[in-house]
Amino acid sequence: MSAAQARRAPGFPARLGRAAADVLGWCAKGIALLIVGLLVGVLAVRQPWPSLAPWQPYLEQVSPEDLRTEQAVDARVRTLPGPASEARPAYAPTGLWHLRSVRAQEAWNLLDVRGGGAPPPPVRVGVNDVFLDPGHPDLARNALPGLPDDAWATALSWLLNMGHGTGVLGLIAGRGTPGMTGVYPQAQLMPFSRLAAGRDPSVAASLRYFQSQGARVANFSMAAPWQVADQAAIDEAYWAGLLPVAGLYNRDTDQLAYPAAYHRVLVVSSVGPDDQAAGFGWGETLDVVAPGPWVLTTASGLRVRNMVFGKLYEGLCCNSAATAIASGAAALLLASDSTLTSAQVEKRLKLSARKTPGMSDAQGRPARWHPRYGYGVVDTYAALAYDRRGPDVLTLVLDPGGDGSIHIRGRAIDDAEDGGLEPGRARDQHLLGIPVSNVARVEFRLDGAAWRQAPLSPNLVYPVAAGDYIREFSFEFGAGLAAGEHRLEVRAWDSAGNQGEMAALEWRQPESR
Repeated sequence: MSAAQARRAPGFPARLGRAAADVLGWCAKGIALLIVGLLVGVLAVRQPWPSLAPWQPYLEQVSPEDLRTEQAVDARVRTLPGPASEARPAYAPTGLWHLRSVRAQEAWNLLDVRGGGAPPPPVRVGVNDVFLDPGHPDLARNALPGLPDDAWATALSWLLNMGHGTGVLGLIAGRGTPGMTGVYPQAQLMPFSRLAAGRDPSVAASLRYFQSQGARVANFSMAAPWQVADQAAIDEAYWAGLLPVAGLYNRDTDQLAYPAAYHRVLVVSSVGPDDQAAGFGWGETLDVVAPGPWVLTTASGLRVRNMVFGKLYEGLCCNSAATAIASGAAALLLASDSTLTSAQVEKRLKLSARKTPGMSDAQGRPARWHPRYGYGVVDTYAALAYDRRGPDVLTLVLDPGGDGSIHIRGRAIDDAEDGGLEPGRARDQHLLGIPVSNVARVEFRLDGAAWRQAPLSPNLVYPVAAGDYIREFSFEFGAGLAAGEHRLEVRAWDSAGNQGEMAALEWRQPESR
């Protein structure tokens, strides 16, 4: 070797450094390949990769067990009272047995009849959850901007199908395009993610946000052993027209769960297709039960144009699903009558819930309320059709004027129907005396003449006590009223279209001087 070659040859330290760099480079490539392999493996496990259909076919996700369960539920539900003027709808097998259980199709039919075929009104439903994908093809048309996940949470949800909140959204308002239908498909969904940095993710903050955006229902498919808000925040939202709906634990316990433990929250647990308790949370706070175990709903599959990596539909279990179904039922009830307050919606859902064979006391007698079933299984059709009695005219007062005129004033309120509530139950005390519908109009006629509408006092913005639901009315007859015997008849109608019994007032009009 010449002297020049010796000078150009690398020394041992240089050769060692180059070898170390090569090793590090190969390690980095190996780690990258491992990550890609794991990602491909995850996607392949979630679904054969990729799905080349325009969207993932829905019916492929329905197992034979789902269809057998659905047939059994369908047969049972068809024995229940339904719309008298219509034939039972013919159901296609879709695996959505929970819609049969809560009689959603019958409720939709009734809502359509009441609306004369017009599109049902939208009702805003807030959803406080995690891994929310409002861009899912069954949700995008219903989702409002809201406060969604941060980008990292969205990416993680797509890649790993961690779509808890997506499943909740679908059970409330899936549009069935292409496949999954919620309890009220016309609801407007307002996501509020707990996985967003830079703002308060708490229950109280979400209630304030939902209230500011005009939501009427707030869904909390969650259960925590610690205080997640305070009763004052719940009360403020509730009396302003926002009904909180929350679930219990997904285990067999009567331990208090929050936010369900607060008063003025509709508390939900699960039943299976046979209306039997599914072995999840129960206890003194439970209000109603709804379908829960592995209900088919929307999932957060990664979508790249017409390819889907992962799943668009999969099962959501337990009280998360049951809570979402109850929230959808509340939205459906509000769509039928937007004047209902939170207390009225809560009361109607409790009083109309379907009793189950398991709801009996220690002596085997049927119970109004049961610690494992609450008031029973949510029944959307029964909730819509529950109110069949019109308002009562409480008072009619005649004030004669000095000039011969007659001034009439009175008060009307709809029926309270407290008999179905459990006596002494602390969580129901605020519902006592609350009517199940509101006075919509009052009409009167004199001596059998044509009916005329009486002016009504304005609705109270924030009704709290039973007296707040009373509507006052007044009208008068001028001084030209003929002398002799007169008979005044007054009737009232509620917001559900029911007429109450007429009230009458008779008097003798003296001769004018």
